Parts: sequence; structure tokens; C-alpha cells
Amino acid sequence: MKVIDDFLDEDVFAELQKELMSYHVCWYFVPFTDEKKETKDQFYFGHNIYLNHSWVSGLSGAVKPLISRINPMGLHMVRANLMTKSEKHIESDFHTDLDRNSPTTDKKNKWTTALYYINDCNGYTKLEDGSRIESKANRLLTFSSDMKHLGATCTDEKRRVLINLNYIT
Repeated sequence: MKVIDDFLDEDVFAELQKELMSYHVCWYFVPFTDEKKETKDQFYFGHNIYLNHSWVSGLSGAVKPLISRINPMGLHMVRANLMTKSEKHIESDFHTDLDRNSPTTDKKNKWTTALYYINDCNGYTKLEDGSRIESKANRLLTFSSDMKHLGATCTDEKRRVLINLNYIT
């Protein structure tokens, strides 16, 4: 696991944050955080940016500086996630992003999962080893794609926004 604060130059980050925090993004309701089960408290809104070897969103230009800075050999998926405010933290179930539609299910440890936080809030990411990473704007968290993790809602802002990436280096 690696945490890098101030990952992008401030002006580049400000432009990306402006795009993702605007009301122009089309967010799509996802009624589960783990496809194995659906519960009434676990949901999020997603916006696919790169999927099935194609850029599928008008936000592709906004995220390209992030992709360039990471410099992956290959992308599997790039998606923006939005979790709404809740009265108390609601944690998703532990999961790996490559459980479904994995390019190489048996080689998940060759892939990297990255979370790039767009806004400050008290929501967090927890890794299966117990590490808890706070949502801090312009922070990049990377870990092996075979490591289970979960996301938690925030209680202090209207929303928690991040970009989720799966790539190979």
C-alpha cells in the first residue's frame, strides 16, 4: 500500500475537482457495493470513464493528467464514485475490484487498484490489514488488486467523491 498526498499539481487538480464536483456529471445509481449481496444501506453512484478498452465518458480529458502521472502499462477500468452523506458511517463489504470482469482473475496480484480522492471529508477507505485511509483531496492510494478493501460514507459533507482505477504497470 502507498499513500501519496498532493499527487497532481494544484492547478491540474483544481480543474479535475471542478469537473467532478459539478452538477453536470451524470451519476448512475448502483444498488450494491458487492455484487454478491444487496442491502438497503449499501449503494453508491458511479460514472464510468474507461471501460472495456474504451474511453466512455466526456470526463476522459479531465482524468488524462491523472492517468499520465500514474503511467500505467494498461488500464482495465476508470470510474468516478460518489457516496452520499449519511448520519453515521456506513461501510461497504470488503471486496476486490477485479472480482468481476477481471482481465486475469488468477493474476489479480499483478494489477494495481488506485483510489484518487477528489474532496476532503470524513469518509474513508479501509484495507483488510486494518489500515484506514482518510479521504483527502488530491491524495492517491494504491494497493495490490488482490487486497480486499471497503469504502465508508461521510457524515460531514454532502458527498464523498473519488476516482477508482485498476491498471497494470
